[in-house]
Amino acid sequence: MSHTSRAPIDLLPWKELDQTDSPPWSAVESIANAAVKDPKVCRRIMRLFNDAFFEDSHVNECKRHYLLAVISIAGPKLEGESPSRMAKFCIDLFADIGQSDEDALLEALLHAAGSIGPAIIRPVLDRLGRIQHDPSEFGEWFYLFSLLETVYETDDLSLRTEVIGFCREQLERASAGDAHFEDVTDAARILARVREYESRDLLARLAEIADAASGKRLNVAGPAFRDAVRILDDPSGDDLADPFWTRPIRELTENSVEWVNDYFRHEREARHRAERVNREADQLIEDFLQSNHAAVLEDKQREVADVVTAIALVNGAMRSEKAVGYLTEDVLYQVVMKDIPYIMPGDRPLYETIVPILQTLLAYLDHSKLTPEADRLSRRLKKWEKRIIDHCLDPRRWGEDKMDVIGAIQAGFDPHDEDQMNEYLRLQLNELMGQQARRISERSSGMLSEAETEEWKALEKLMGDPSIPEKHEERRLADTRIDQEDGQHGAK
Repeated sequence: MSHTSRAPIDLLPWKELDQTDSPPWSAVESIANAAVKDPKVCRRIMRLFNDAFFEDSHVNECKRHYLLAVISIAGPKLEGESPSRMAKFCIDLFADIGQSDEDALLEALLHAAGSIGPAIIRPVLDRLGRIQHDPSEFGEWFYLFSLLETVYETDDLSLRTEVIGFCREQLERASAGDAHFEDVTDAARILARVREYESRDLLARLAEIADAASGKRLNVAGPAFRDAVRILDDPSGDDLADPFWTRPIRELTENSVEWVNDYFRHEREARHRAERVNREADQLIEDFLQSNHAAVLEDKQREVADVVTAIALVNGAMRSEKAVGYLTEDVLYQVVMKDIPYIMPGDRPLYETIVPILQTLLAYLDHSKLTPEADRLSRRLKKWEKRIIDHCLDPRRWGEDKMDVIGAIQAGFDPHDEDQMNEYLRLQLNELMGQQARRISERSSGMLSEAETEEWKALEKLMGDPSIPEKHEERRLADTRIDQEDGQHGAK
């Protein structure tokens, strides 16, 4: 297809957003300028972000930041329906990633959303209203609340009144003990910013209550409330920092991309080291099992010797960052008290083989001049033996894979049969979903105790983990939303 037959939107430098070494600023600015003029470009940006968000890779991690930079640049100049549609898109993203620990991405999203201006306010108010019952459960609360500061940029009296009313409502909730003071400090900042003088006495009262209630804890709210009172008493002394989204987007994006690149470089280095350690460990295990030292192992010990020695050698090397086969007392202790109990499924007779196998391995490593003081380590192992077995039998020390294998065996499934294990895991997931449905019903009717409520919250977080396959369904629904809006836009 020739360039002349392609749509203008397809001629934009989208492919340049795939680079990872540094932000492609020329492409970012070209796309941002096009988004200001063409709503279709805005929709392409949303779709590409969904693709990058729901498929993890180095390229996509960087692309997320580039696309948010596009929104930050285009945001203040968007017209027509584009500001409201982009605002809703950003608020939906906050809900998607608010629970994550991706602070850099949340900051980039905050910058993009704030750059859109007052069009962000009503979607923010709607979302805040829905999660205000327990802000600590929603990581986006503070980011969203700070976006209400965009009200300072509008002359829309009804919008300003709505924001002021919401901020006062949150302060009143804190005063009544229905909200934490720390969760509503942005309300004080916003009221000071818009010179809401009628809230001065409320803020002064809250400052006193927050100071008295803080005790020995770090008091963040009291100073925030007092600063707001000070500014309302003397507007000429307004020293509030500029909103986050007024910072230079280039510096923010470049720092974020540098962090992403560092992360993936460390990941590559760790992966390459793990591959090398595993190769060297495989060879060392093979040599050991063929040696005269291993010939003394009993049959039941020999059956699991490769597993036990693999955990010891691989995890020992990864923990110490020394050569494979070089074991110290501290590293050996971590391996037998933490790693083996966490990883290795079995029963008491199997766990009773661990120390004899490792003592035989230490004798071989001593003979090969790989581990110093192997005799002393062997004696230490014998002293630790009872604790090692106890740890291996303690479910509190088991990893998820080990729990799945033991659960499958207890349920009559063969853990060595992939089809049977998949069936067992499917049944477990169905049971978990059933528990969730039952808890929803019980929770809505107020039937849960406090302990059960805490257990429920943990289950909710598990089921809401974006790393599970439902992530792909979220992506499909996100794309469907955009398609539906496209249809509505075309109908208009």
